[in-house]
Order: sequence, then structure tokens, then C-alpha cells
Amino acid sequence: MESWSLIILVITPGVWSGDWSVTSENQCALKGTSVLINCKYDYPVGHFVTSVSWFKNVYASGRWGLFPLDKLTSSLDHFKYLGNFRGDCSLKVNDVQHTDEGAYYFRFTTTFNRWMSIKPMYLSVGELTTVIEPSTVTEGGHVALTCMSGCPEPKDIVWFRNGQPVSNPVFQARREDAGDYYCAVHGQESVRSAPVALNVQYAPREVTLSVSPWGDIRSGGTATLTCSSDANPPVAHSGYSLYKDGQLLSSGQNYIISDILPSDRGWYYCQAWNNISWR
Repeated sequence: MESWSLIILVITPGVWSGDWSVTSENQCALKGTSVLINCKYDYPVGHFVTSVSWFKNVYASGRWGLFPLDKLTSSLDHFKYLGNFRGDCSLKVNDVQHTDEGAYYFRFTTTFNRWMSIKPMYLSVGELTTVIEPSTVTEGGHVALTCMSGCPEPKDIVWFRNGQPVSNPVFQARREDAGDYYCAVHGQESVRSAPVALNVQYAPREVTLSVSPWGDIRSGGTATLTCSSDANPPVAHSGYSLYKDGQLLSSGQNYIISDILPSDRGWYYCQAWNNISWR
């Protein structure tokens, strides 16, 4: 009786496909995040990979040169090789810094030859930047927050004001919306922009008039009337006007009545103006 043997050939990428090559794409990462550099490599049939290495093009001693990544950092986890010896040359860069920006090359050695990527993978490093338009607004005006990075904009941006979450980056300003705003990446809130201040201006409010001394004042005495208010920008000294029984008495924040007479009896009030409105 004749017998037959069935041979199943499993083709593994990087072992049977043929040509020498390294394929990767340029990346852009935000400062402080981690980035995965996807990379594939290939080589002729019959070769077996014996070593793999990543290099960066660095300017040193007056010239450019390729340096192994383990010579560029003291951290064991900053550059982490996630590839293998069978066609995957992926590299992860943790806690990306501006010094990581540059051109990277991958090299592998086989039992019969050695190959380095012809075209480098370039890593660009961006940083989150908050833009507030406008940065100074009158209460009731519209404000738009924009987060820029220099990289393709992340879709999962979150906003904070004075450390508290902001639900909508476009809003109608209230005086309590004033503060320092910054954007961050959801899930990586430690990666954030520098804070930018929003100044919300508003008309005077809580305009008050106080008298010293308080209480009954005898004829011949002295009294000081003082105006105050809450406003942004603050009301200047000349922005106050003092009235008595509906008639303008003086301009200024303070008014002194000396040698008080019975004719000084009456209703006094002050008005405040800060280039936005009267109150």
C-alpha cells in the first residue's frame, strides 16, 4: 500500500516574503505623553534575525551622527522596543520631551547580512497651548476656548478653570467665569497647557455710600461720606459722583462736610462709572 505525506507550509512575514525593507510612518506626539512608532521590516528567504537596534540622528561635536537610543537616556523605560525578531520593529517612547524630536533609524542584523532603514522616521513633538478669544470680554459677551498643539488635534480634549472642569469651551461670559483656563488630554490630565487668564469686565455693582461717624451728628460737627463699589475695571476716584436730594454735590469718592448745619440734612447717594456703565 502506498503512503502519502501532507506538508503544510506556513509563510511567516519577514521570513519568506523576500526584499530588504523597513517601513514606518512619521509621528507627532504631545510633550509628556507616550507614543507608539509602528514599524515593519522584511528580509530575504533563508535569513534569520540575530539583533535589532534603533538609532537617532544627533548633532554632536560639530557634526551629525547616529547614536543608539540607550546612549541618549539614562531611563530604561524612556525608549521601549515592542517589536520582535520576525518583522515587527515597533518602538514606544514614554514621557515624550522636546529633546526626542528628530529622525530615527532602525537596523537589524541577520545570519548573512545587515540592513538599516533608508528613509528615517521623523518624530515631531508638540505642546498643548490654550487660546482664549477674546481674552478680555465684557460680561454677556461670547468666549471661545481653543486648544492647539502643533500635532493633529486630539479629539478627547478637556477644559479646566482654576482646576475645576469646564463643560463647554464656548460660552456667554459671566463675571464668575473669570480665571485661569487650561486644556488637557482626557485620561492624561497631567498633560496640560500653560494656564491663560480670562478677564471678564462688568459694570459697577453693590454701589454703597457710608458715613463716618455713624449715627446722629450734632450741628457744628464733621462727617465724611465715602462711595465704594464692586466693578471691573475698578471705578476710578473721578468715576464717583455724589448727590444730595437729586442734585449733584461733588465728584470723587470722598466728600467731607465740615461745620454741619441743619441745612445739610437730606438724602445722599452716589453714582459709579467705570467706562462700561453707570450704577
